[in-house]
Amino acid sequence: MPWSIDQGMLPYFAYMLGLGIPLVIMVLSALLWLRLEGRNLSWSSLKERFRLNPMGVQGLVVEPGSAAGWQPGGLLANEPVQQLAVLNRGNPISC
Repeated sequence: MPWSIDQGMLPYFAYMLGLGIPLVIMVLSALLWLRLEGRNLSWSSLKERFRLNPMGVQGLVVEPGSAAGWQPGGLLANEPVQQLAVLNRGNPISC
């Protein structure tokens, strides 16, 4: 991620890419191991294996709100991150 930032990528997008790639690898490996356990790739076997339960009212209210705040929050935090980068490395990150 620091290399991406040094190349001019916004820190928000560098972190999304740097953390998104391992996430995709983990999801694919979980599905692969689900299949190797002998389970079918159906919604019922996924629910059983990963212990997915229905959301309550609190989850239906909190989850969309946190997801909606997460994306713009990263973009709004870009300016303070830029200022910290100047303090830490002595050179600004080009946007």
